[in-house]
Amino acid sequence: MALRPVRDQGVAGRPTLVQNVESLAHVALIARYGPGWFRSVGTHDSPGTALVTVTGLWESPRIVEVPLGTTLGSALGITPARAGGIQAVLLGGYGGGWLPTATALSLPFTEEAARGLGTSIGAGVVVLLPTGVCPLVEAARVVRYLEGEGAGQCGPCVNGLDVLATQFELLAHRPHSLRGGTSAFPVLCGLVEGRGACHHPDGVARFVRSALDVFGDHAALHLQRGPCQTTRPFLPVPATAGAVR
Repeated sequence: MALRPVRDQGVAGRPTLVQNVESLAHVALIARYGPGWFRSVGTHDSPGTALVTVTGLWESPRIVEVPLGTTLGSALGITPARAGGIQAVLLGGYGGGWLPTATALSLPFTEEAARGLGTSIGAGVVVLLPTGVCPLVEAARVVRYLEGEGAGQCGPCVNGLDVLATQFELLAHRPHSLRGGTSAFPVLCGLVEGRGACHHPDGVARFVRSALDVFGDHAALHLQRGPCQTTRPFLPVPATAGAVR
């Protein structure tokens, strides 16, 4: 039996609209003020603005409206002096990817520019990771959380993400137990990418690949000297049982 699209048969068997509230707000404003008004900011290919949830710049996360095409650093008012306290930037949330601070802050905030660097604006989540926390410990917590968020319907999530999360936890907490250092990670990512029933494994693989790319020097220090001292968790991740310590 062929599945019917949710627009024809959704909640309680009735036609259902699944839409982003921000997009609906834009539609209403365009209807009121016209397309020219909407295109007065942004770029030709990415007109308008985007709501962005920013973590790490203020004491608590804030939502800001960013004109598309504006550099991220300019939109957030980050001066060079303030940028010195940022290790790296996570663009697009946990399904996105890490970028070096200078690269991220000079990036025109558009989906096209983000994809050109192997990441995505995604849900409009930006995390500025401060100095003083171990990026590998933080990334390991996120990968384990993402592993637990799988639907449990196919091998890449059930088996692949668990192995990937375990290996990353070893790198963060017990690096001397890794045989071959970080060489296994590209292989593990390749085993889950493009093989899931959805794109959840692809997002996890992108997160891992970008973390190892941006924090490669930090990973080398772990393998050489051992793990960092435990720091207070920074990235917002629900508590998950079963992590390697």
